[in-house]
Amino acid sequence: EYKRKNIHSIEECLTIELSNVSQEKNLIEKNYKKLKEENKELKEKNEEMEGDVDIKAKLINEKELRKEENKLLRNLGIVFTALVLIVTLGVFLVPKLTATKEVEVPDVSGMTIVDAEKALKKLGFVVADETKQASSTDITEGNVVKTAPAAGSTRKKGAEITLYISSGENGYIVEDLAKQNYLEVKGVLEKTYGLYVKTQKMEVDDSYNADEIIKTEPAAGAKLVEGDTITLYIPDLSTVYPDFTNGKMSLSDIQKWCDKHGVVLSTSYVETADHPQGTIYAQSITAGTTVMTGQSLKITIADAVSDGTASELDNEAE
Repeated sequence: EYKRKNIHSIEECLTIELSNVSQEKNLIEKNYKKLKEENKELKEKNEEMEGDVDIKAKLINEKELRKEENKLLRNLGIVFTALVLIVTLGVFLVPKLTATKEVEVPDVSGMTIVDAEKALKKLGFVVADETKQASSTDITEGNVVKTAPAAGSTRKKGAEITLYISSGENGYIVEDLAKQNYLEVKGVLEKTYGLYVKTQKMEVDDSYNADEIIKTEPAAGAKLVEGDTITLYIPDLSTVYPDFTNGKMSLSDIQKWCDKHGVVLSTSYVETADHPQGTIYAQSITAGTTVMTGQSLKITIADAVSDGTASELDNEAE
């Protein structure tokens, strides 16, 4: 009985101990679970904190990078502005520094040609070799009346100045007008000098244009006054056929003339007793007809009469 009681007591004790152990186990498991959850939360918070640190570091790096970029852009802006200023100064200042200085054309009216040339050359001007004529009631004949460009205007050094020389009161010294436009010259001579201008055509080679002056009458150097007459000779370019039968041109000359004017020449030899042998006695296009390029011209040349032809002519005569 005593043993049974002891065993029962031991069993109760063991049961109690087991119960206590079970409770302690549950508590440990509960605590472990709690600790595990807390550890997880701590871990997540730690990761968040680490992320914040990375973000902050990244933000700091980007901020520094922007500062560097802004600094670089600012420096580039300064360099570009400096280049613009340099180019602008070059565009506006260099031409002014290197440009030839403009000089006022002096008034040399009334001076002799020699004195006027000295005055102009002293200022750096070039005097034209050819002078112009101008009538004047105030300036002595042979002295300078005016210049072109006019006195008082400004020109660069090296500019050419033309002198106008006095021809006296309403006078005109004939210039070399060859190759000048006769219509323009005619207008100036009539309006400026009161001259009577005639035109006369003359045959020339192909070196002249239809409106160019060949020569004048009187010739260059003559002095004319108001009311005098001057004749301007101009080209007669409307070429006409000459009379090839007058004996002035040989067959060779006629061929050269035709080649020059684009005329096709042909010849016909006819036996006749009316003209000496070799005489050009007929032409297919009448003298005085205007020449047209490409025309055909036939000239007839006398040939010696043969014996047979002479007999036929004698029979016809009988």
